[in-house]
Amino acid sequence: MTTVINMIYKDDVSQQLARYLEYNGPRSTGVNFEIVRSFVNAGADPLVSRYGDGMNLFEIASYNRWKSESWLKLIDICRAGEVTPNCFTKGLAHYLKYQGPGSKDFDFQVVRTFMNAGAKPLVAAMTMV
Repeated sequence: MTTVINMIYKDDVSQQLARYLEYNGPRSTGVNFEIVRSFVNAGADPLVSRYGDGMNLFEIASYNRWKSESWLKLIDICRAGEVTPNCFTKGLAHYLKYQGPGSKDFDFQVVRTFMNAGAKPLVAAMTMV
């Protein structure tokens, strides 16, 4: 019974993160890392999509071409939460798709940090296509 309650609770927290991103998303500069950290620490999934356009937290970061410092903060927040390596692989795929090699925003430190968090670069590169 406790497992079911925890799953419902985590799903609700993920939906609340999605709702927060809906109003503070890609066209807004209002993403507050402390609020995102609170959601992730409570068990929210960073891959949960926003309602309107279906963008998740990593897609929003890519869309806005966040600077390296912001990406590193986001990865650290996710590492502190209960986020799976698959989540980091998908995050790396979004980063590489929009800010990968050839982009003026590309930074190997971001890629290295994703990999240290458990991202699989080959899988990420294959999902970009």
